[in-house]
Amino acid sequence: MLLQLNIVRKVKPECVSAFIASFQKCRQSTLKEPGCIDYTIYQSVEDSTVLFIAETWKNEAEHGKHGETEHLKTHLAEIKDMADPNAKGSFQKIYVCPKANQK
Repeated sequence: MLLQLNIVRKVKPECVSAFIASFQKCRQSTLKEPGCIDYTIYQSVEDSTVLFIAETWKNEAEHGKHGETEHLKTHLAEIKDMADPNAKGSFQKIYVCPKANQK
């Protein structure tokens, strides 16, 4: 089963650029991981401090390996204090049957 992660984060206004830069740096290495299908960040047009992260992995095990990578650990350390403390983000994990999406 493919694993799709949908993450919403609201960051402090002064941290938006740094958060995105850190994500993009992490993304370069993440996309080279054999289990990664997609790893993308989107910024809301209505509120520039709201960021949407979409990850697609071949399976849960491959995503688990990602959690142990140095580039992710570095990214998480860099963004540690960037979240807006007054906002609640969200995290959604979806398992997708690849056959249901074949044409």
